[in-house]
Amino acid sequence: QGVAHRAGRASFHHWLRQFGEPLQLDHLEFRLMPADRRLRFGFEALAKTLQLQWGMAIEQIEDEHTWRWQLTDCAACSKNGQAACCSYLAGLLQEYLCWISGGKFFPADETQRSECGRRVCEVILRKQPLD
Repeated sequence: QGVAHRAGRASFHHWLRQFGEPLQLDHLEFRLMPADRRLRFGFEALAKTLQLQWGMAIEQIEDEHTWRWQLTDCAACSKNGQAACCSYLAGLLQEYLCWISGGKFFPADETQRSECGRRVCEVILRKQPLD
């Protein structure tokens, strides 16, 4: 899981080079958005792209202290019972937050559970960066 997490962090900039232009993440309008709007816009762009690439449902939930990404119907997790895709996603999201915030580190946790016979992976990102 540690390797998958690190791979997610390392691959963010490659992902940005490939998908940044079509998703308008490197446009001036994006850079001039207020920080909270820019963050949400990027989260939406990441979720749409990953849903198309991975073929699974991703739900984003925000509360006062965290952002939660729930993945359902993960073929990799259902097949071998491991959360490599969840660890990869946690790393990717951490690196996105680092990029969008100018270098701050946001802690991430991963959980798994079964729900209605399906495996649900959840990545929880804290809104408060480490100092």
